[in-house]
Formats: sequence, C-alpha cells, structure tokens
Amino acid sequence: MSASEAEMGAYLRKEGLHSHQLKEWQEMALTSLSGLTKSPDGRDERDELTANLGLEILRKDKALAEASALLILQKKVQLIWDLWDQRQTSIPGRKS
Repeated sequence: MSASEAEMGAYLRKEGLHSHQLKEWQEMALTSLSGLTKSPDGRDERDELTANLGLEILRKDKALAEASALLILQKKVQLIWDLWDQRQTSIPGRKS
C-alpha cells in the first residue's frame, strides 16, 4: 500500500465512505460525460444549449426594454392629460 493509498483510505474512513462507492461515482461521472454527443464541427449539446439560452436572454431583454419604454410613455401621456385638464378647469367662465 503506497502513501497515497493510505491517505485515501484514511480520508474515506474519516468521511464514512467505502472505496467501492468512489469507484461507482467515478464510473457514473465517466458514463454521463461520454453520453455527450459532438457535432461534426466539434461542438457538443451544451454549446448549442448555451447559444439558444443566450438568444432567449437577448429576446427577453428587448421585450423588457420595450415594456419599460411603454410604461414611461404611458406616465408621460397621463401627466400631459392631467395638465391639460387642470388648464381647462382653471379657465374663468368654463364649466366642467
């Protein structure tokens, strides 16, 4: 048993783990990583997903900016109408 194996054994005992669990986790990790498919240009599924999510974020940012601009415009229009109503009611001899 080498020093690194002894250290590993001590660590596993300290954490309450067994070496076979470590091997199972390693196999599961390697299996899941090997399941990634690569396209002919060397990109995998995650690259495509990342690109699609980036486009979705840009689309939503644009929609949010548009909604914000519409709310600001709505407030300005309301302010103008309120000012206009105030002027109309303040004209002498004018009935509301």
